This record gives sequence, structure tokens and C-alpha cells, in this order.
Amino acid sequence: LDINRKTAYLILDDIEKDGAFSNLAINHREKELKPTSPAFVRELVYGVLRYKYQLDHIWSQLMDRKGRVKRSDKIVLRMGLYQLMYMDSVPDYAAVSETVLLAKAYCKGREKFINGILRAYGRRKEELIWPDRDSDLTGYLSVRYSCERWIVDLWLTQFGEEKTEQMLAAANTTPRLCIRANTLKTTPETLQKRLEEEGFMLTPMESVNEGFFAEGSGLIASDAYKEGWFSIQDESSMLVAEKVNPQHGETIMDLCAAPGGKTMAMAERMNNTGRIIASDVYRRKLDLIDREAMRLGMKNVETRSWDATRVDSS
Repeated sequence: LDINRKTAYLILDDIEKDGAFSNLAINHREKELKPTSPAFVRELVYGVLRYKYQLDHIWSQLMDRKGRVKRSDKIVLRMGLYQLMYMDSVPDYAAVSETVLLAKAYCKGREKFINGILRAYGRRKEELIWPDRDSDLTGYLSVRYSCERWIVDLWLTQFGEEKTEQMLAAANTTPRLCIRANTLKTTPETLQKRLEEEGFMLTPMESVNEGFFAEGSGLIASDAYKEGWFSIQDESSMLVAEKVNPQHGETIMDLCAAPGGKTMAMAERMNNTGRIIASDVYRRKLDLIDREAMRLGMKNVETRSWDATRVDSS
């Protein structure tokens, strides 16, 4: 059984079954299973997540008989179809055969069903039915760009057809890897020098002084990461802390805070003064924040389980 596809499957199962954060599930499973090609794993995982709605639209048309399809079946079908449709580096025969081996391990008794659908895609892909753009614009855009119908409906109402399609297309692009220097432990300049000496390429962001676009594999395995010199965080999330502009000594409440990226960015700007109360409905998610605060050396972050739809009387 290919270790890379096995790793990708278990990551996707963690996300589907437990609601795990994709980046944390990837980091956990890669550390546990040590795949030979982490780049392949990440492309497959993020590709399946990105095109999930579209992939489900396809395999559901290729079933001979409609019936219940288990979570494990869906994950394996999505993985196989994504490789056939979007991964040019994977030959079709390998996409099918490796997916069937995966099915034998995790979808016992269903490998013939999964093999049949993948082979049917090769024969019938030109016959697949797609929503008509003129009569069902929402349906067309939702399948074309793999997005839930309610989101497409909302955007069409708010932004119109042209802007909505631009936003949907942008959502399917692969973002650049971004990191944020932890100014409690280092400076952006020192971090850049250290990581570049280790073989990574860093490009400073124009929008955030502490932010960089990073290239290279194994960032979270670096000593600089383990020592809390930086965090991995999207540019858009960094900009939230930039706009909030927290001041020393303030008290800030971060609702739905897990996994804690914005909380940490604000705590760094407050230089460990004041209080940031990071809350989430699920206690297990707050453990992620506690661990991250410890790694980064945060002393002004407090976590608590709290449903933000209720009035806080404390």
C-alpha cells in the first residue's frame, strides 16, 4: 500500500470524521507516518478538499444503482477521481490501481464498486451531465468551481455574476505559503537570515512587516519553528491582527479562536501585556491554542470553552 496515499486518506478521514483542521491533521499524520513525498500528500489532500463538491457530482452520476455510500467510500472515490482529473503526473492506470488497493485496506468489500466507478469515468467522462449555465447559473457555478450552492447564491445576490465567478476562481488557486515572525523571540530580519541559511527562500510581504512568503519543504521540522521563532499563517489572517492593532495592556476577546493564529498574532503585538481571552465551543480545540501559546512563549493568552451565541455574564 502506497504510504503517500495512505497518509492522504487518513488525513482526509480525520477531517471528515473529527472535523480536524487540515493543516494540523497533515502535520500530525506526516510526523506519524513519514510519507516519502509530503508534497504529493498535500497536493492530494488540498485538491480533494478544494474540489470535493465537484468530485461528488461526478461519482454520483457514475453509480449503476443509487444507494448509501459510506464516508470511507466517498474519500477514496474523491482521491481516485482527483488523480484522474487533475494530477497529470499520475498515469491513469496508477490512479485506478493504487486507489483500488487503498479501497481494499479501508473499504473492505467495496473495491469492485470503487474500481467500477473509476473505470466508468474513463469511458464516460464526455457524457457527464453538468448544470446548464443559462437555466441554472447557481448550479453551474457551484459544480464548476466546487462550492456549496448557498454560498454561490449569496455571492450572486451581493456581487453579481462576473465578480462571483472571479471570486470562485480565485478560491481554487493554491495560495503561497506564508509565515509570521514571532517578535517576542526574534526580528523579521534575523528570522529571514536563519531560515535562508537552512535553505529556505523568504520574500518579505508588503502588507505585514512580520510576514514572509516562504518556499521550501520541512519548515515545521526546522529548529526555528520548534523554538517558536515563527508561525505559519495566511496573509489574510495576519491582516486581521494588523487591522485590530491591539495595544499594550488591552483586554481582547477572540471568539471562535481555534486554532489560534490570530490570537497569537495579537498577543505578539501586545508584547505579552494585557489579556487575550481565546474562546471556542470545543475544549479539545482550545488545547491547540494552549500548546501554540507555549511554543511561542505567550503569557497573556487565556483559553476557555464558551458558546459565543450566549451572553457572557462573567
